[in-house]
Amino acid sequence: NETTFGRDLAAFDDLKPILWDLAGTVSARLRAGLLSGRPITLKLKRADHRVLTRRQTLGAATRMADTLYRTGLPLLQREMAAGPFRLLGLGVSDIVHSPADSEGPDLLDPHQSRRFAAETAADAIRNRFGAGAIILGRSLR
Repeated sequence: NETTFGRDLAAFDDLKPILWDLAGTVSARLRAGLLSGRPITLKLKRADHRVLTRRQTLGAATRMADTLYRTGLPLLQREMAAGPFRLLGLGVSDIVHSPADSEGPDLLDPHQSRRFAAETAADAIRNRFGAGAIILGRSLR
């Protein structure tokens, strides 16, 4: 998923909420299809139309928005000097089918299961009351 901006953006703080929105969109698609993936790809298009892509492969497949965001954020931060940017994209590849409750525990992240439960509950609220029924503060600009 990607988005093109109405003007070129050079500030990291302007791009962070957009990255979060993209992570949420990608995550919702993955969860809806009971899918997950390991390689996370960040795409940036510079003002001169050159495209930069950066990729990081996770140790385990995921579909969590928070994991996608936390993986993409340092990739974005490392490329900020190449800006300004007119497009930002985030994607997952090597897609595999995985059961709804398959986001297993991560020994390095003891709060992952709580975040997974929160994302699942937020999905249920959005499905019942609409996409704008619940948002996180990091989405606000």
